[in-house]
Amino acid sequence: MENFSVTMQLNENEKTLSVKVLGDIGTAENLPAIRNEIDEKLLFNELNKVSFNLVDALPSEDIFGFLLGRYKKARQCGIRITIEEVSEAMDRVLKVGGIYEIMPKEDNGEASN
Repeated sequence: MENFSVTMQLNENEKTLSVKVLGDIGTAENLPAIRNEIDEKLLFNELNKVSFNLVDALPSEDIFGFLLGRYKKARQCGIRITIEEVSEAMDRVLKVGGIYEIMPKEDNGEASN
């Protein structure tokens, strides 16, 4: 049973891609396809920003590889990445893991660390 999914919304006017991660990334059999789909959007759309919503994602060590891989691709394209919404548990994991050092957390449109 698949306990992981990603939804994406591309706002062409603001040149922003919003990515909502749901569930446990560690259970994702379709993760390579999801990574490729996000990477294609990074490479082939004129984006200024990618924001991740992790409020419904389960804390997992696998989230670091997923986020860092997208960060590297975005950085190569000159695209900013932010974390917009996180659960309390995920927030603790991301703080301890140092993700906010490279991907700022945004609350109400303002970046914070």
